[in-house]
Amino acid sequence: DVSFVGTMKDHPDRLAGISALRANGIEVYQSGGQEENRLSIDEYALVYKRSKIALNFCYHPNGRVQVKGHVFEATSCGAMLMESDNPETAKHLVF
Repeated sequence: DVSFVGTMKDHPDRLAGISALRANGIEVYQSGGQEENRLSIDEYALVYKRSKIALNFCYHPNGRVQVKGHVFEATSCGAMLMESDNPETAKHLVF
């Protein structure tokens, strides 16, 4: 039901967020990233098509806020996107 596709390496905020969800009984599928558990394009799309909720972490370790491709990919596959307040994402999506 809930997925995060992206790296966990060098991102303690992502690890903490997903760990907190799991500790509260919410199962989160995690895979992908550029260097670990990389998915094919078909597998990547299938994860988002099967997900009800797609998590996105928009803060870069240097503190910069960024809009990522996950925003468009997940929502195009029908998943609800959940991320922290991100003014960059708000520039692209109508609420």
